[in-house]
Amino acid sequence: MTLTFETSEASPPQDWDAAVEALDGTVFHSSHWAELQRQVQGCRPVFVLGRDGDAGGAAGVALALFRQSRRPLASWILRSLELPAYPVAKGGDPALVAALLDETERFARRLGCARILVGSNFSGASTLSLPSRGYATTDRTEFEVDLQADADALWQAVRKDQRDRIRKLGQAGVEFAWTAGTDAIEALAAVRESALERRLEREQGFELPSDAEYYRRLHAALLAPGAARLLMAKQGGAVIAAILYATFARKAYSVFSGSTEAGYKLGAQTGLYWYAVTTFKDEGYRLLNRGGVPAAAADESHPLHGIYRFKHRLGTTPVLCRSGEKVLSPFKDGVARLRGAVARWRQPSRSPA
Repeated sequence: MTLTFETSEASPPQDWDAAVEALDGTVFHSSHWAELQRQVQGCRPVFVLGRDGDAGGAAGVALALFRQSRRPLASWILRSLELPAYPVAKGGDPALVAALLDETERFARRLGCARILVGSNFSGASTLSLPSRGYATTDRTEFEVDLQADADALWQAVRKDQRDRIRKLGQAGVEFAWTAGTDAIEALAAVRESALERRLEREQGFELPSDAEYYRRLHAALLAPGAARLLMAKQGGAVIAAILYATFARKAYSVFSGSTEAGYKLGAQTGLYWYAVTTFKDEGYRLLNRGGVPAAAADESHPLHGIYRFKHRLGTTPVLCRSGEKVLSPFKDGVARLRGAVARWRQPSRSPA
């Protein structure tokens, strides 16, 4: 196959999302995810389309995000290109996937980037080898469920203690529902704040945007166009747990989740997981991904092992995902690292809570 490339910045080519879906891509290749990152991070999306030079149709796609410093002079040095996920190609052809990555890397060099990063969201099935292409890699584990499996088999795959918990949630009057309306944002913000407090207590803190504008943009970019929905657990009419799934091309990916103290004690996230499995399966979805953790979390001594164990006990299959990065300009990368080190040195140390 003769492959030709088209690269578009800021706006996707016509019928981009249809091409992504036809090539078995995910939400992380979609225009919806690109728009969310543009609004939230201020980056510039780059859409790389590979065409079959003979037939003319889409043969592969890659989405990348171009970031640079907001300061005019520094922006010529502090710039990078990041792919949220591996490129995808017709039939999963590894040669086409590699060609798309090479083209994206060439574009990053033309932009004068210090480095290129390749994320591995929903990319565990790819046969692309990053180390063989000069990338330093980091391993993650994601947890997937084949929704095309028999419903009874999916239920039996859930560990017995978790199945018992799901039954008890019904006895406790916990109900489940989903929404893509603006009410989803308020519920998500509340339970995520609660989850953050507990994780900080366990020294497992994560960055959480707390401004209302962030959630408004999340709704506009993902929920409103149907690329996400919020699943909620309620008790007595109050939301006690929620999880946001990105939904695209009949695949669902867990993006954010959280529980109130009451929801945490009841194990409401377990019930939400099963509600997601049954809901998406009934709607013809093919795959559910419960998100990931560092691969090292499989070790009992790792601080995130509890999260690894919980996701695995839901009946999911652990899938190895490998992220990577490559330095394109040693000088620019050195300046960026020095700037980061100085910024961390200047940052005041946090007082114990």
